[in-house]
This record gives sequence, structure tokens and C-alpha cells, in this order.
Amino acid sequence: MPGEVEAKLSEADQLSVKIAELEREIQMEQARFEDGRSNVVALERNFHLLLRAIHFPEIKEEDRVFLNQRTWFPYIHPKGNDALAWTFSDAGSGGKMVLFKICFALAIHLTAAQRDLPIPRILVVDSPMKNITPDINPEIFFHFYRELYRLLQNELRTWQCIVIDQTYFEPPEGFLDHAHRLMTKSDPRHPPLISYYHGH
Repeated sequence: MPGEVEAKLSEADQLSVKIAELEREIQMEQARFEDGRSNVVALERNFHLLLRAIHFPEIKEEDRVFLNQRTWFPYIHPKGNDALAWTFSDAGSGGKMVLFKICFALAIHLTAAQRDLPIPRILVVDSPMKNITPDINPEIFFHFYRELYRLLQNELRTWQCIVIDQTYFEPPEGFLDHAHRLMTKSDPRHPPLISYYHGH
């Protein structure tokens, strides 16, 4: 009988150790989940702030951003109403859709910078002003570039950014370490970025 008692006590000790290990793993997993959720909340907030900062059409203070964590598509809920939700494909013209996507990319990089998340510190912004030019939408044009340069001088100051656009918007005075060049098809004085590429 004493031997059986000792065996049971030893078994109970082993189970206690295993239970403690499992509890630690559960706590670590819960902490990772909370960190992940905090990242999502920060991304939703940053995307909304960026859309507001560039004066993206029809984005109001009371609107909400919801990130679908299965597709990673951001949805705008006008006045918080998910029945009226819209995303990339509903953003409007080609120019507005591109701008919407670029703002989401900027929000991802901004969130990574703020939360020290691992992400390549390079950003390529390709034709944000397609169909949105200074003469057609001067407000959006101005505010987009003002916000982009602000980010590159602050939260994204250690990032490298390449902007490809049809119109050059001068950075603010004091904007350091930048260069620009004109590219004209079939003009050797203004060669393309990729010398052998002659596409559309």
C-alpha cells in the first residue's frame, strides 16, 4: 500500500509539472494573440488616419475601418454601418482605387514602424495620381504628397521610398537625401529606370 501511495504521489507531481508547462504555454499564446489583435487595431486606426489626412473622398471622422483577418482586405464602414461596407474594388475610378491601395500599404509600413515589426524598409509607390492630377483634384494631390513626405521625415525616416508618378511634387524645404529624374520614352537624355525595358 505505501508503494502505491508513493507511485500516485510521484505521478501527481509529474502531472503538476506538465500542467504548469501547459499553463505557461497558454499564457504565452494568449499574449501573442493580444499582440496580434493590438497590431490589427493599430493598422485599422492608421489606415483611417491616413485616408483622412490625404482628404480621400467621402471618408468621414465617424467612419470605421475593419480589417478582415481572413483576406486581409480593409473595409470602410460608413458611420460604423457594416451593411454599407466597401473595399478596394468599390473605391471608385482607377486613380482612386490606386490611391486607396497605396494608403493601405503606407498604413502597414507606419504600423510596422510604430510597433517595431519585421518588414522590409523599402516602399515603392507607383503612379498614385493616375487620373488624379493637380489640375483635376488639387486638394487630394497636395495632401497626399504632404502626408507622404511627413511620414518619410518622421515615422518612416529610416525607410527608402521610390515614387513613380506622372507629375513631380517638390518635397518641403529641408527634406534631405532625395533625388528625382524625368523619364521620357525614346529619349536618351531621360532614360527609363530599367534600360532594356520598352513597354507601354
